[in-house]
Amino acid sequence: MKIKISLQKLMRLKAIKESFMIIFSVLLALFVNQLREDYKEINSAENALISIESEINKNLSIAQEWYTDHKITLHNIDSIKKLDNYTDILYYDNQLNFDITLPNGYFIRRIISSSAWETAQSTGSLKPIELKVIQKLHDLYNLHKIILKSLDIINQFYFSESIYDKNRTSTNIAHWKNMVNMMKNQEHSLIREYKETLKVIDEYKNR
Repeated sequence: MKIKISLQKLMRLKAIKESFMIIFSVLLALFVNQLREDYKEINSAENALISIESEINKNLSIAQEWYTDHKITLHNIDSIKKLDNYTDILYYDNQLNFDITLPNGYFIRRIISSSAWETAQSTGSLKPIELKVIQKLHDLYNLHKIILKSLDIINQFYFSESIYDKNRTSTNIAHWKNMVNMMKNQEHSLIREYKETLKVIDEYKNR
């Protein structure tokens, strides 16, 4: 009888041990899998941040180029307006020729990009990144949208019918100067925002 009881206890203990081992193995597998997923997430976030940082550095160079060109443009406008026949100089080939005021013949030579940021947003790869960094990036790329809208407004004016009216040359050149000045001020803000964002990213990476 005692032997029977002992065997039953042993069987029960064995069953409990096996159950514990199965549960432990499952939990361990889940834990390892979670670690693997966390690593993938963090690695994906770091790669996304590297791409965004590279994009910001390139955009900073472009914005500084814009700012320099538009400072020169404003200077050129003021210089031309001092001439007695400036309306005749600006009105060329039956339209207002803004190109004369531009240092390189183009209002912008390169365009800023937000593709790295948009990709990170659509894939959700920045989830593990600190909120402070995400908020700074949001602010920066919102400013991007404002500046791109300003460029669109300038582009519409540049190709508007009013530039063909010689009687409106004086009014149009004043409007042109105001828009260039608006862009220059926005570019100044954008350059500052780029530098501040790069600093926040660098602090996050070296924390």
